[in-house]
Amino acid sequence: MSHHKCFYCEQSTKQTRHEVDHYIDVAEDPTRAFTWTNLYLSCWECNHQKQPNRAIPVTDCLDPCAPDAQPSRHLMFETELIRAREGSAQGLATIKKYRLDRKDLDHKRMKQLHLFNEALIRIKDALIADGRKDMNENEMAVLRSFCQPDFPFSLMFQAYLERHRP
Repeated sequence: MSHHKCFYCEQSTKQTRHEVDHYIDVAEDPTRAFTWTNLYLSCWECNHQKQPNRAIPVTDCLDPCAPDAQPSRHLMFETELIRAREGSAQGLATIKKYRLDRKDLDHKRMKQLHLFNEALIRIKDALIADGRKDMNENEMAVLRSFCQPDFPFSLMFQAYLERHRP
């Protein structure tokens, strides 16, 4: 369901410590302890470093599993740095609650951006070599692959491609 990514920060959980988080804390509502829709895959850092609900309630944040969440309306990226879009209160609360602006996440997002940049350079070189102005469908598919749900930090790449769409 999560494509082996943390529901909050979107880093891959395949090579990192991870666990199941209770979206609504058991201490807050014990009746939801074993409710499937209250169990989210989380990296250890997001689960253990998040702010408690008494400090920042989950109702003030984006719910990554809500069908109408639309994170790109509340979050944006400047290079690898996550920001609240236009000062969105929900975006700010989400970043603060789950500490999405941690240095380790900035570093991991930067590594993924490096891979994206390498793909762009290969595409640019092919365009120049072939004397083309526009990317072909295969080249567009390479860039869209970074936005696939199973790709780490796919939201960041969706935001980049939306912002830089011709």
